Amino acid sequence: MKQGSTDDPFAEDSDEDEPDSDSEVGRSTQDPPASESPVNAQGAATPATEPDDDDEPAAKSFSQTLPYIYKRDAVKEHRSQRPVYLRDYNEARIPELKDAVEGDLGEEVTKTDVLEAAMETALDHPELVAATLRTERYGYDWE
Repeated sequence: MKQGSTDDPFAEDSDEDEPDSDSEVGRSTQDPPASESPVNAQGAATPATEPDDDDEPAAKSFSQTLPYIYKRDAVKEHRSQRPVYLRDYNEARIPELKDAVEGDLGEEVTKTDVLEAAMETALDHPELVAATLRTERYGYDWE
């Protein structure tokens, strides 16, 4: 397959990082806004239950309790691709982040899941994003 503008910029060259499609089951692309997320005991925002596309009440209650990794058939299912432009410094750190997350969880995690979770963490904590933008690397609020 020829690579083009519709290719996932974070996709692996091989499928060795991606769990078998039989071991995973879809997720909704609509996440609740961070302002609607309750806060857990550690002070971190916890997302509300994801909306479900099924109209049947029994299916809704089951799928709301089932974690995302088990609801999807494939890693990219129900995900929108967005262009993200990264400098070499950050792109080179993605495998380190993935390895650190896997070490913390004690299991393999797909790069797609790690990157979306990193984005979700940033969305839930805009103050951390602002702090990074104030560093010399980005130069916001620079005087």
